[in-house]
Amino acid sequence: MFLFKIALVFGQNQIRLDSLTNVLERVYEQDQVPRLQLDSIEHQYGFNSIQVKEQWRLIKNNDSANIQIVTSILDNYGWLSESKTSKSANSALFLVIQHAELNTQLRYIDILKEAVEKDNAKPSEYAYLLDRVNMRQGKLQVYGSQISISTNGKPYLYPIKDEPGVNERRKNIGLRPLEKVALESGFVYNLPSEDALKNKLVVTGFVIEANQTPINDVSIKFGSKVIAKTNSDGFYKAIIEKDLLKEQLTFTKVGYIISDPPLDDEGKEVYELSIMLTKK
Repeated sequence: MFLFKIALVFGQNQIRLDSLTNVLERVYEQDQVPRLQLDSIEHQYGFNSIQVKEQWRLIKNNDSANIQIVTSILDNYGWLSESKTSKSANSALFLVIQHAELNTQLRYIDILKEAVEKDNAKPSEYAYLLDRVNMRQGKLQVYGSQISISTNGKPYLYPIKDEPGVNERRKNIGLRPLEKVALESGFVYNLPSEDALKNKLVVTGFVIEANQTPINDVSIKFGSKVIAKTNSDGFYKAIIEKDLLKEQLTFTKVGYIISDPPLDDEGKEVYELSIMLTKK
């Protein structure tokens, strides 16, 4: 009788796991398929097209539904391993949290870290989530997994902590060198020999017109000192000493009205600031 009860409980648990696996596999498809379709839609209709915006609307709707399912599973069953479910079901747990709002990510990042320590999740997944959480909180990323996208679709790497050591950190968790990943993402990356951001702050973003057209050669000043200028994509990255935050930040270009947005000292390492300039 005792062995029968054990077998019965095991069978019930397996049925529950099979059911959860099926649910998570559907979640995986809803998360990934629309995102994988983005490249072809962007190529066919353009980065800022109505079709791309409609695709993002579908993605956001799926994300809203998926987050309710995944958080319920995590709260009731924990971070289910691939061995108990399937590869895509296990990946769905990470992907949905990775695409969630910051407060949800903060709620589950330590649970993911513990899952990695128990071999229930991949170290690279924790790295990706940590980088995204850091980016959203104005901190330097650690593993170089996060990029910013210009209004015309060009990728730019979000600032990295101790950048000379980033490839070694990536190697330790099974990620490829940034140079190779960058080429696949459409840009060139060169690993620096020195840490240009040590004890510094970064102010970065894009400068555009009201119609989303990038503006190049915009001067970014702190006080009277020009710290950086925008490139052809409207992108800029200003590396500054911390005491420069006390100076007035201005964006100037001949023919445009000067913009002087406030930049409060909020204890951040990275200030992401995109500006819209108006012609005179």
